[in-house]
Amino acid sequence: MYNAIFFTECNGSIGWGRDAGCYTVSSRLREHGYTTKVIDFFSHFDFKRFKNSIDNFADSNTLILGFSSTHFSTLKPKDWYTHWRTDNRTRKSDMWNVYFPFEPTEMAEWITYAKSKYPKLKVIVGGQKVAQKQALQKKYPFVDHWVGGMADVSIVEILNELKQGKTLSNRIKSEHDYGSISEHDFNYSKIHWNDDDNIFPGEALPLEVSRGCPFKCAFCDYRKKEVNTWTLDKTHLRNMLIENYERFGVSHYMITDFQVNENSDKMDMLFNVFTTLPFKITWAGFGRLDILATKTDMINQIYESGCRSMQWGIETITDAVGPIIGKVTRRDSIETALENCKSVWGNDIIMGSGFVLGLPGEDLNSCKNVLKWISEQPWLDAWEICPLYIGQYNANKAYTIDYSRMQMDPKKFGYDISLTLNTKGYYIEDWYNKDMSKSVIIKLIEEMQTGEAWQRRLMTSYLGYSRCSNLGFDHNSLLSANKYNTKWIEEHARRYIELGAKYLEKNKL
Repeated sequence: MYNAIFFTECNGSIGWGRDAGCYTVSSRLREHGYTTKVIDFFSHFDFKRFKNSIDNFADSNTLILGFSSTHFSTLKPKDWYTHWRTDNRTRKSDMWNVYFPFEPTEMAEWITYAKSKYPKLKVIVGGQKVAQKQALQKKYPFVDHWVGGMADVSIVEILNELKQGKTLSNRIKSEHDYGSISEHDFNYSKIHWNDDDNIFPGEALPLEVSRGCPFKCAFCDYRKKEVNTWTLDKTHLRNMLIENYERFGVSHYMITDFQVNENSDKMDMLFNVFTTLPFKITWAGFGRLDILATKTDMINQIYESGCRSMQWGIETITDAVGPIIGKVTRRDSIETALENCKSVWGNDIIMGSGFVLGLPGEDLNSCKNVLKWISEQPWLDAWEICPLYIGQYNANKAYTIDYSRMQMDPKKFGYDISLTLNTKGYYIEDWYNKDMSKSVIIKLIEEMQTGEAWQRRLMTSYLGYSRCSNLGFDHNSLLSANKYNTKWIEEHARRYIELGAKYLEKNKL
């Protein structure tokens, strides 16, 4: 039996892969002597499976049931046969505005069963949504505690206090309450995978080499850091990779860093570690493109170190935007860098990028030009396009959100914002700037998503590459995974459901 049981899944993402956050906090607890059980494929559950998980893995020493909400959506296994043919990425969908894959009334019944057996049991929800979607929390009164931010320290302290019988306050727990992991401790941190995690042979696992982003783009609320900090020790990283290979046959990784190649020092380190292992490694990750317009040696390093899919953060090709938001790369440099990469990598690395429409310095016409450029450019295999999200600044949340400059003072950047709390418990944002508004931008993107370019866009870039490789697809098959390929979509759904059944059977659920 276990002191902590966690439920998780990335059920709104294509393919299947493990959520790094849930397994990270589980590892911190294991380091402090607690026993933990992580249960994946949570969207495949019904009451019987949940009941079995409590009956099989909980007892009077179980302190918490934890739920990792960041990648939960309402998408169920049966939906996969049709969803990937029709999904859009304008972020209008309600499927992400939840803390669980199931309705609150259903979850309340499940939790009632667990607490009827073990009344001292506490329900804890963590993940990115905890701080950003607080209005939703009133729909889930059965949750005892919410944990926001990086919870390496918080989760251990919470269990220590619960073990001592202490009563915890109802406010969101974060680094503000318990402090955060030190940089030195992070440099030697790891996910402690064990046999109880039921890792599949050769599975692609998440890997956090660095934490935080050294850049300070005006619209971004990701955690910031200084250059060349918060990165794993070289020898420690090497030993960890060898251990995972020897124990589980793992040689492919989903690198979760904000920028794998954030600077030459880090890329040199990764290249030296990855290319001197006693086995061949492959990986997918998020990268920094601008540096590759001139550092052609890094292009070779990325390729030779085993990259198979890279996602860039181009955001825009409108030159007027860069100086305002802190991304000074011009369109010609972007195109040069993409051409340099494509000339070396060919189709051996699937390239994608994220784009944000409506940034300061744009107008409606330049937004249309960005969409035209995306549709016609010859380099990128995939793209995600989102309307600018600003969000509501709340000083009381600053201990879990590293607010962007634009969030703290949108008027300074030319934006007026309206926020409406809808009946489903979350805020609908619209913003206005010159001839642009968020609602108008959404319509532009949705119009583009009805066209040919969106249909041929690959769905398997970035971590989707790794998640689909976990379903047994090879590189060549992932080069044809678009919305025209309905047979691939159906096979992808079948394999996902089959893998979930196999995993749950291993756990006797």
